[in-house]
Amino acid sequence: MKRYDESPEPIGGYTAGRTQMDFEYTASDHSKRELTAFVYYPSDSNEGKTPSTYMFPEIYEMLHDLPLFTDAPC
Repeated sequence: MKRYDESPEPIGGYTAGRTQMDFEYTASDHSKRELTAFVYYPSDSNEGKTPSTYMFPEIYEMLHDLPLFTDAPC
């Protein structure tokens, strides 16, 4: 399996916007749960705006340190 050291560059002709939505819900065991969803959408302009990352930098750093993908055969 191929190892990726970073997320691929976005492709396509549209600028993508991103927003974060946080939800709280009650699970079947009556415990409170939190869910974070990222929504990506086409945008008409990126003028004067800073590009967003695929994920929070802290999560990227954590995942970067873990060998999730290796070059070893399966």
